[in-house]
Amino acid sequence: MAAGFALAAWLALLGPVGLGRLAGGSALFLAALLSKESAAALPAVVVACDLARRPGGWSEATRERAPAWTALGVVLGLYLFWRAQILGAAFHVGSAYFAGLGWPVVPLTMARFFWRGWVWGSATGLGLCADWSRPAFPDSAAGDPLGWACLLAAAAFAAWALR
Repeated sequence: MAAGFALAAWLALLGPVGLGRLAGGSALFLAALLSKESAAALPAVVVACDLARRPGGWSEATRERAPAWTALGVVLGLYLFWRAQILGAAFHVGSAYFAGLGWPVVPLTMARFFWRGWVWGSATGLGLCADWSRPAFPDSAAGDPLGWACLLAAAAFAAWALR
């Protein structure tokens, strides 16, 4: 639902910005946020897309698209305000996943999770899980060669993507 509403909001805000498009896009974005918090990434995606596809440069894109960006920002701000009022915090509720653990346990474990949980699961359909709560995925230690290999591979892919 969140993806569908977010894509619909993005489509509504793609064309020339008018009051109807702003209202529709904002309402669809709010529906996406109320479906799942990950829809909060939509404003960044819209801004990046707008800046990338405008041949006139950043200043022209900013001038043309500022109303759409502002509308998405206002909706996101209201959502975060409501979330803070209801849950007591806008960004964090519950205990930290890696409470008390630090370097190198956290990055090694996350790198292994990325390859095993996301890449392997997405490529094969095996090992998919709806809840990765602790201890569903074991922590890596500083002496874990597979963890270091996963971290190095993830860093290499990130560097390649940035390049």
